[in-house]
Amino acid sequence: MRGQSDIRRILAEKGIEVIEEITCPGSFLFMKLGHPNAADLYQAAQRAKQIAK
Repeated sequence: MRGQSDIRRILAEKGIEVIEEITCPGSFLFMKLGHPNAADLYQAAQRAKQIAK
């Protein structure tokens, strides 16, 4: 399993600059069931729009 730092490194190796991260809870076994939900996705989309400006 890869963590965020691994993904950042892979992207950097490919010349892709990561300027900001958006995190969202995801379900794992019985923890955080129902995530990401509609509200999580909406918040991620709004944050992505802010970053893109």
